[in-house]
Amino acid sequence: MDEALNSGQPTDSCMEYLTRNSQSPLLFGPETTFAAYVAQFSGHNARLETLGIFLSAVVRATNDVPFFPTLYKTDEDKFRLRKLATRLSDHALEVCLSLDCLNDLQLAFQYENFIVHTFVDGDQSYSSWRRLGDVIASMLALGYHERVETRSRIPDFLVELRQSAFARIYTDDKEVSIFLGRPPRLSRRFCHFRIPIALDSFEANESAPGTEVVGQASEIKIDYRAGCSWAALCALLKEEILELFIEKNREHCVQRASVIWAKAEAQWKQLPTHMRYDVSCLNDYRRSPFERDFLISARLDHIHIRFLLRFILINSLAQPDDEMIQIAHEMLTLVVQAVLARDRLANSGSGLVWKVILYGLPASGIILLAILEQRNPYHFGGLSRAKVLQNLRILVAEIQIGALSHPREPNFALLTRAAQTIENFLDSEERHDHHPNGQINTHHDAAPGQMGPWASNLNLEAWDFDLGFWENLAEHPFLSNLEFPT
Repeated sequence: MDEALNSGQPTDSCMEYLTRNSQSPLLFGPETTFAAYVAQFSGHNARLETLGIFLSAVVRATNDVPFFPTLYKTDEDKFRLRKLATRLSDHALEVCLSLDCLNDLQLAFQYENFIVHTFVDGDQSYSSWRRLGDVIASMLALGYHERVETRSRIPDFLVELRQSAFARIYTDDKEVSIFLGRPPRLSRRFCHFRIPIALDSFEANESAPGTEVVGQASEIKIDYRAGCSWAALCALLKEEILELFIEKNREHCVQRASVIWAKAEAQWKQLPTHMRYDVSCLNDYRRSPFERDFLISARLDHIHIRFLLRFILINSLAQPDDEMIQIAHEMLTLVVQAVLARDRLANSGSGLVWKVILYGLPASGIILLAILEQRNPYHFGGLSRAKVLQNLRILVAEIQIGALSHPREPNFALLTRAAQTIENFLDSEERHDHHPNGQINTHHDAAPGQMGPWASNLNLEAWDFDLGFWENLAEHPFLSNLEFPT
């Protein structure tokens, strides 16, 4: 990239040079090496896609590196650089798309551009949603959903790259759909599902060229390939769960949910032992920050499957049962542990803020609904009330001190609104503890287990815990009739 940009040519000539290179196909054969392939889009062969991926890396870096004197010293400088790099990346992508020369590198650029817009516009933005759709369209046009490993002209490293790309895009489609409460756009029914690395015995019976099957489970490395593979396997089950939300036959729904959970449990048990989370992993100095993050992410993905399944089976989302509460508590505990250990973690596939948004906030919402409904002064769902409230307090404190989001970042509104609602609830709990009679009238004239008009207006659409949920929850009679500092 340096060679292309520092060639001494005027900017217009440099862009013409990059554009011309982007019109050339990327050539490969069964004997092509990775170095030879990369040489076609680096150095003097740099393309617009190369520039775009570089700019995307700059944006990502501004999210992870708070201070870089040669480029930015203040938050204002950092956000200015982030927006500039995003705008240039968008322009480069527009030109690439107009050339109609779709290839593997352009898909990688499109994916990175989508990730950039989640940083700049937010995970809820239409811009990010549309770009993910564009990525899926390009991936299907390239045929990544087919049996790429059977094409004899493709070198092994490219087979693995395409399988990894499919796994990552398939997973993102499901996670974004769950977060936004929208239908997924990439169906497993029309895909030949293949992951880049077989985790223990998941694919041992149908191994194929380009898919690594390791003889000993302990030999499987914790790396991006393993992360993509596990996330995709979980996403496969989550797609089945999403289909249950439109299932009309209750009995059939319960049966399918049982089958899905059995699959999830089997997957978890087959996962190599060194890839499973345990409470001591965050303090294990022998593990790298990447490995620690992987272990938490893998466990969260597994618990999330159970969380979604329970969503389907409970009678009222406004009145979670004990099992739902226990699942939510475990999920929230994992998220809180990740937040507290953030300096000892390195992104293994999903960032910390995304973990909080996708897992932490829904878990917190369920817990709040449960406590507001049951109001047991000591225990609920078989859990210690003190431990549950402690997790909520930690999450609120970390959001409020700005550890997770800056006021100018797009997810700030969602996080702060959720934190404010949770804090109001915690304040009410403190008042309840100091009340002369040890209790407070929470539901006014509503009968036990019935929260009146508020519950009917909650309108919990399937898995939706976005900004609207937290605004609605703040209107709960118990919270809205108490005065809190603003």
